[in-house]
Amino acid sequence: MPDFTKLWDSIYLFGPVPTDFTRSDAVFFWTAVVFVAAAAAVKVFTMMRDQKLSPRRYLLSRFFHLLLTTGLLVLLWAGFRFETIPLLSTRIIALGLFAIGLVWFGFIARFFFGDFRIRQKLWEDEAIKRKYLSH
Repeated sequence: MPDFTKLWDSIYLFGPVPTDFTRSDAVFFWTAVVFVAAAAAVKVFTMMRDQKLSPRRYLLSRFFHLLLTTGLLVLLWAGFRFETIPLLSTRIIALGLFAIGLVWFGFIARFFFGDFRIRQKLWEDEAIKRKYLSH
């Protein structure tokens, strides 16, 4: 069971980092690796399946940018952590990057539940219209 009480400990967040990775540092690192791999998978799926200018492609593009940016920045933090760079390798930086990603995900969710479904319906109607009017 993970110990979440250390997230409120100032020594854990801002204190000097040990020379080797702790378990939570490894979790941050592997989460970032999974984010980058998921971004690659989303991009491949989008390029192979969706048509240009479709709202779903736009939505998946937003997810791609979220996952890739968050993953690469946390991997950069892991590099700082590995090299024990004093200010940049604190855990508050990694948690801040994940928090920014969570806020970014909130904006994507707002787009999905608000504007996306309307755009998708209009795009499908236009696709049907283009299909029968192009011949």
